[in-house]
Amino acid sequence: MKPFNEYLGMSAEALLADPEAPESLRIAARIELEKAQKFNLEAEAARTATDKPV
Repeated sequence: MKPFNEYLGMSAEALLADPEAPESLRIAARIELEKAQKFNLEAEAARTATDKPV
């Protein structure tokens, strides 16, 4: 297991891919990825029809 500070510097994707990462950090990373995906979907839905690529 790595020192806790090293995990804090990792991206959410890297945390989820690391089998030794503490479960609490893996849960936080999963929540952050879900928030980012939700934000991207809401931003895409807010774009006008003329703004979307063909």
